[in-house]
Amino acid sequence: PGAFYAGNMILADNSGLVLSIIKWDKDSISVEAHNPSAQEVKAHIWTPKAVQGCKALDTHVAIPAGGSVRVKQ
Repeated sequence: PGAFYAGNMILADNSGLVLSIIKWDKDSISVEAHNPSAQEVKAHIWTPKAVQGCKALDTHVAIPAGGSVRVKQ
């Protein structure tokens, strides 16, 4: 049996963000972060280290008020 992970697949240090995984495999990751608030948000977004076999993400983004950004690596 392999390892088991239960939890969110992508995390942020701002709980108000809406995070969506667009594509994720061993070679690349593409996510969208939406900021529904009325203020610009700067956030740290990452994937859990416990998730193995897929490209890891660990980045900082600035998201405009009411806007979205896509991160591709």
